[in-house]
Amino acid sequence: MGVFPIKIDINMLAEHYAHTSFRVEQVFRYSRDPGMRCDGNTETFPGFVFPLRGKAEFVFNGTPYTLALGNVVHGGAHMQLDRHVLGDSRWEYLLVLYRICAPEPGGFCLPKSHFELVPGHSPRLTELLGLLWKVSREPGGISAFQTEMLFRCALEELFVCVRNQSNDGEQALLEQISRCVLKIRL
Repeated sequence: MGVFPIKIDINMLAEHYAHTSFRVEQVFRYSRDPGMRCDGNTETFPGFVFPLRGKAEFVFNGTPYTLALGNVVHGGAHMQLDRHVLGDSRWEYLLVLYRICAPEPGGFCLPKSHFELVPGHSPRLTELLGLLWKVSREPGGISAFQTEMLFRCALEELFVCVRNQSNDGEQALLEQISRCVLKIRL
């Protein structure tokens, strides 16, 4: 019997993050050679894997995810993780680890969750991730504040793009257009 990734309700996930106190713990940028394998465990914090180039398979606690541009994976803390670079090109990705600072709202536990989100191609998300990486490397309080803000902006773009990829996104777009038309008429 195979293990299949769970389907995430993006509106519920966004609401959960809106009501969860968290902060960026660390931002890493990794580059791996084709065919490279690595087995082990995830970090002590949950995090997001944002593909930048190439393709890889990540297996969290037995559940496989194929990562490439256009999809993002969240991994929980202290999970079994097997990784394998696929294809003939280098695999590059940004890993953003974050700490939950207060008890989470009920119904979902981010440090114990792994899931995939499919935002599709987003130049804005790519730009935000580049800025996040750059700013996170700089010392000082303003850079730390900017790192927090850029991560939240990247999450917002991720959530909006995922919503727009689904049927819910079409409905939300139609509702937004209707509201704009009503404002113009008034």
